[in-house]
Amino acid sequence: MRQAEADFRTAQRIDNDADARTRCQAISKYQQCVEKSVKGVLDKLHMARLIHDGSDRRHHVARYAALFRNIPRTNNTRDLLNQLGRLFGSAVVTQMNLLDSFVPEYPAAGALARRNHEYPFQVTAADWRAPSDDDAFSAGEIKRIRNCAGSLVVGLRRILDALDLLFP
Repeated sequence: MRQAEADFRTAQRIDNDADARTRCQAISKYQQCVEKSVKGVLDKLHMARLIHDGSDRRHHVARYAALFRNIPRTNNTRDLLNQLGRLFGSAVVTQMNLLDSFVPEYPAAGALARRNHEYPFQVTAADWRAPSDDDAFSAGEIKRIRNCAGSLVVGLRRILDALDLLFP
């Protein structure tokens, strides 16, 4: 979680509304902070035997939101898990899916390189763009991503701290 918080602080430093070319770098760090904070809580829940599986090597984490909302509640964990379920509302999950879509991946054979925060991508077969291009990511996208990452890193830190007290 400490690394997730450091990634968030770095993203905030890079995130410059006046310079659209910084959006790809900020998105990269926001994605990393969301991934690390989600996986940190997921792994703590796994270690506490509240869920069957922990995190894996994949960078896409929106898929864990449904898991967080559906953990069986006990008298000891009901309030905490209700908070976790509320944290992963539909707006947050939508932004997590957007962040997941920006994780770089090799295109399938014959497919265009899709938009991501790290490598050149294609709008058409002949039209390549850099993630740092002024129009690669909109001001609205970065604002929603910034808000999502901030909500998650703060909310998941509180939940992880409470889990640490319940399951040392």
